[in-house]
Amino acid sequence: MGIIRCPAPFLRTYSMKEINIRDNVYPEGSTVYAKANPGLQLTVRRYIKRIYYCTQPAGLPQKDLIYYERELTNVPG
Repeated sequence: MGIIRCPAPFLRTYSMKEINIRDNVYPEGSTVYAKANPGLQLTVRRYIKRIYYCTQPAGLPQKDLIYYERELTNVPG
């Protein structure tokens, strides 16, 4: 397991496991909204390598919508 070290002694060092645990802001199954289309309600289906795979809760079979964390919000616009 790799360790990230900072040159400044007052900064904390984090292991890669700690970084990955804090990485996911929206858990699977949570309701989110895209900043580009805030009226569209999405449900997070999967989270893999900093990418959120979302679906519309309409229940119709469709392709996943893919977003980065910075493109999502948890409050409707």
